[in-house]
Amino acid sequence: MTIKDVTRFLGLSYEDLLYDTGLPESTLSDILSGKTDLRRCRVLTMSKLSNALGLTPDAIMSLEPITHTLPDASLHPVHEYFNARAYRDFRKDALEELALRKNEDFIREVLDEKIVEDEYLNRNYAQALFLIGLVDYLTDKQELLRVTRYNRYRGDTMKSMIYPFGDKDAFLNGALLMPEAIPQLLKFNIVETPKTLEIL
Repeated sequence: MTIKDVTRFLGLSYEDLLYDTGLPESTLSDILSGKTDLRRCRVLTMSKLSNALGLTPDAIMSLEPITHTLPDASLHPVHEYFNARAYRDFRKDALEELALRKNEDFIREVLDEKIVEDEYLNRNYAQALFLIGLVDYLTDKQELLRVTRYNRYRGDTMKSMIYPFGDKDAFLNGALLMPEAIPQLLKFNIVETPKTLEIL
């Protein structure tokens, strides 16, 4: 596992790492691209990386070296894995929960229960991104402050479009729903409209 793999697993963007470590941009860029060997980093640099990644300096030192330049998109993964049945069940449960609560209570529950983080850990990326998009949509709609806790995931996306009615009628779904698609979800390649979310 390389430092690139760790950042991808944690869902950390380059901007997140820059902020969390406080390292100069050139230093962090050289580390992530493999230009700087981790074993030659200063103690202070290792300490800052250690704190940002939640790893001990020894664990960081044991990471495999990076031998190639880090692609720009690698810190904003495009997720391929998608379990349609699990996603539909999750979506249905989330929307039923939302229908029972005020938007603020629903958002608070998502945050308190750390649902997005749990879904990411279980590699349920579509579920996690659906929830982030839904929370962003609700906060923007009510002119609340955005939840910055999810910034590390906001550059991610699903590889293929996900429609609320399944892929069988993808063309029909796209034609009918795209004009009304909610931008906060569409950026993750998840197509929803206020009507499909049943939020009136």
